[in-house]
Amino acid sequence: MEFNRISHLWPNLNFGNTLVRALIVSFIILITTGLTFAQVEDPMPDDVAPPPLKLISKEEKDQLAVETGIKDRTNLYIGLMEVRLKSAEDLSAQDDFGSALNQFGSYEGLLEKMMTDLNAEKKNGKALWSFKKLEMALRQHTFRIETVRRLMPFKYGFHLARLQKVVRKTRAEATESLFSDSVVRMPADKSAKQDEQKPQ
Repeated sequence: MEFNRISHLWPNLNFGNTLVRALIVSFIILITTGLTFAQVEDPMPDDVAPPPLKLISKEEKDQLAVETGIKDRTNLYIGLMEVRLKSAEDLSAQDDFGSALNQFGSYEGLLEKMMTDLNAEKKNGKALWSFKKLEMALRQHTFRIETVRRLMPFKYGFHLARLQKVVRKTRAEATESLFSDSVVRMPADKSAKQDEQKPQ
């Protein structure tokens, strides 16, 4: 590395200082690493459709705003996702793949927002039931999304393959949350405790 050449750009810095040299080297490595990852990341092929927007409608937002209880809110999220998924299935059956893809975009938007809400509730230990409910729903959705993906031309199905990865990752996060230390466990049955304390 030609530090003398770099020193002409910043003449006020003492490039003989070891700390300054280390900072410059770290900065260069950081930029190089970022460029490398950008090149390694699988780019979107030119012949695919634009990615769908993860839009949540005003009506959906209004419905979610009304539900304050975590269980009712969880059921509502899953119900709204079901509606989006069913609409995508119907549109795909009609060969309207562009509109179906938009439905999947909104589906993903609802899923992301639901996980944000549940992770916030997890700190209070109230999300155990909801994470389990979500994991069970996504388990069923996985097969349905795959079925639609097989019907779609590649230019649309490319995005569903990415969505499937998101769903798998979310299922893993939901399952992991069931065993998290931050989840408040239900107290053991009182009679069981008494039995344990009885002398043998």
